[in-house]
Amino acid sequence: MKISDYLVLTDMDNTLLKVPNGIPEINIKKINEYGSKGGHVTCCTGRSVDAVRHFTDEVHFSAPGITCNGAVIYDFTENKPVFQMTVTDNIFPLVRQIMDAFPGIGVEFHNCDGIFSPQVNDQVKSHCADEFIPYYEVTFEEIRNVIFNKVLLAAPEETINRLMEYIDSHRDNDPLYADFDFAHSSTIYYEILPRGVSKGFAVKKLAEIMGIDIANTIAIGDYFNDIDMFNASGYTISVADAIEEIRNITDMTTKRTCMEGAVCEVLEMIESRCSE
Repeated sequence: MKISDYLVLTDMDNTLLKVPNGIPEINIKKINEYGSKGGHVTCCTGRSVDAVRHFTDEVHFSAPGITCNGAVIYDFTENKPVFQMTVTDNIFPLVRQIMDAFPGIGVEFHNCDGIFSPQVNDQVKSHCADEFIPYYEVTFEEIRNVIFNKVLLAAPEETINRLMEYIDSHRDNDPLYADFDFAHSSTIYYEILPRGVSKGFAVKKLAEIMGIDIANTIAIGDYFNDIDMFNASGYTISVADAIEEIRNITDMTTKRTCMEGAVCEVLEMIESRCSE
């Protein structure tokens, strides 16, 4: 097998990088070197397009990146989406309902042009600052006819836990929820996605676009929202400092932590077992 036969997908936060440290140099150097040899490596992240683009001057993904937890597959070389799914207009009454039930919750509407927030809180401010991206404060009326790929809800952990219980109690009997799936991407974030969208959905779609056998996909991650990515991939790897629940379900765990270069370790392993 050649390294070009494989598609390597890495989660970003706490797998490829850590906030506020960024991507360790060892990962940057190896990803760029791996791509120059014909290998395919890219991100599979909940981050928005803008939040990934911040890093693409230094790290050169050699395949389109999966962003927005699978809603957008984006070519950062051509600066355009190669595939995207969008939420339906029911997102607006649904988000209003949630805002009424949780008055202080932060709301971010995401698309390929940026983040648009009809309600900003401390978690929205810190989220955008951590990912080096601006947000635009807007009214619902200003974004009514705009298409979006996902909505991120941000609040303290205790509020997010109550929000998940609230959504679980409504999603089976309220028609507003029928168009959407949900992802717990962090202790302080909960995401609303188009129905059927997940990291796993996008892994299959990207492999199809690239003509790579799904059995030859290798996924690297650390947290619960990587489970769909793992379930879709041929081989699964957790970083050494992933949560225990994730380390217990992957095919292997790296020896290195995220900041020690776990992604570099994986690419070195593939190179050692393949011809170029």
